[in-house]
Amino acid sequence: DDTRLNVDNDGIIIRNSHSIRLYDYLFDKNSGYRSDLRPIRDPKGQINVTLTFHLRQIIKLIQNNQVFVSNFWIDMEWPDEYLRWNASDYGDISYIKIPASLIWLPDMVVYNQADIGSDLMKSKKSTTAQIYSNGTIKLRPTPLIIKSNCQID
Repeated sequence: DDTRLNVDNDGIIIRNSHSIRLYDYLFDKNSGYRSDLRPIRDPKGQINVTLTFHLRQIIKLIQNNQVFVSNFWIDMEWPDEYLRWNASDYGDISYIKIPASLIWLPDMVVYNQADIGSDLMKSKKSTTAQIYSNGTIKLRPTPLIIKSNCQID
């Protein structure tokens, strides 16, 4: 499918002339895109992030410590106002796949997390993001192992 920019298993972008121009348009240092800033033009605006949790496995329940260890896949979707393009200007590329580490990622906290030292952001950064020409970002699926406090009666 030549309507997307692919990433191989090592996160290397597969290139053609349209995808190189698109990538440069979105991420070149002259584009001004910054993954450390919220992707919205209105500084008071909100970014609606849709999360869908899929419980894949209950790994274990540690009763004496009241800890529940589970494996989730999380689908995430949100708009990025700075990552938009006209597909017809780039060989009709309607979406691209890139390493998620290149884009802004929403903060995510599990409030009843038992393993305070674990990094929830690490799993998101190691996955691939789909960016659509209208600015929609999709991370699917993002695997995550969560150790949470679970009060057992």
